[in-house]
Amino acid sequence: LREYNVACVTGQPQVNYRETLTKRAPFDYLHKKQSGGAGQFAGVMGYIEPCELQSSDAGDSESSGGRADKHRRLEGGLEFVNDLLGTNIPPQFVPALLKGFKEASTRGDLAGYPMQGVRFVIQDGRSHHVDSNEHAFRMAVIMAVRQAYPLAGAKILEPIMRVEVQTPQEFQGAVMGGI
Repeated sequence: LREYNVACVTGQPQVNYRETLTKRAPFDYLHKKQSGGAGQFAGVMGYIEPCELQSSDAGDSESSGGRADKHRRLEGGLEFVNDLLGTNIPPQFVPALLKGFKEASTRGDLAGYPMQGVRFVIQDGRSHHVDSNEHAFRMAVIMAVRQAYPLAGAKILEPIMRVEVQTPQEFQGAVMGGI
């Protein structure tokens, strides 16, 4: 750099690690909290599993052939599947389940990196007509993911990074050999 008087921006690379799962793991979590007034009560049952990354992961989208609240493909290769039958979890709380999964996937328990390639399937749950609310269901999903995560064979994905190098053609071989 100094020898050839070249302007170069250097620094510590920001490695973009991600966490994923290697196998399916069930969860059954009951969030119950009573603190004087109205309490919090929410139960969720289902499983988390690895899913294939789609090349068209551009954000929230509806999967083909289903309702948007049944199967959602999310940013970062995440999927949310609503396999609820009946009204054990009232329909107005399904958005809170999705919100809880999005929040839980921002930080994996293995090393604290965002999750990628994870499918969350909700199959059943429990609610209370007075003490169930959106916050309780959001917390139940977050804790259910944390409960199932160690059983699902979590691993850190090898980072893939883009590097751009511009060099005169006569030095191209030496530069590429050094990368």
